Amino acid sequence: PYLENNKGMLDSNMMNNFFLDCRQNMNNPKFYKLFRTEVSKLKKNFELNSNTVINQQSQYFKDLKPFLDFILMDDIELMKKNFSEIIKSFLKINNERTFESMTIGAKIDLVYSLIDYNPNFRDEIDKKNKPFNILRDIKHLHFASQSKYYVTGDDTSYKKSKFVVEVLDLKTKVLTMSELINKIDMC
Repeated sequence: PYLENNKGMLDSNMMNNFFLDCRQNMNNPKFYKLFRTEVSKLKKNFELNSNTVINQQSQYFKDLKPFLDFILMDDIELMKKNFSEIIKSFLKINNERTFESMTIGAKIDLVYSLIDYNPNFRDEIDKKNKPFNILRDIKHLHFASQSKYYVTGDDTSYKKSKFVVEVLDLKTKVLTMSELINKIDMC
């Protein structure tokens, strides 16, 4: 609706309206799920329609391809192997920052948030589990990244945190409550 409301013009005014809506509605489960669904459709929509706002032959579009491929990627091991390329591709969207220049907290935030757009790691979003809960999980992992262990009872957070810890090569070990109990019992 943003392009239609702006008479088909893709300009800074349209983008500002889009980002303002995102900021104001991101904790709305319906909005977040719709946004995540639309992001998931990007690659397929580009493949089906060569007449898009972005020139698909441009270097810009080619640079985004690893990120677009990631959105629908099924193979978690392949994701891990290619994650450096995927994250650099995502950051090419606005070219304002590099992954290497980011703090560890910003890296954790970015990777954890980004993988929510891949079906393998998608959080169930509803009125009880709102998008801001993902931010809480990110903060938990960020604080735990300075510790030897991070223990969580949330299966999705466990799976995401294990992925983040591995791709960022953090020393923290992510455990479920059962794994912690087993570890204690072995001592």
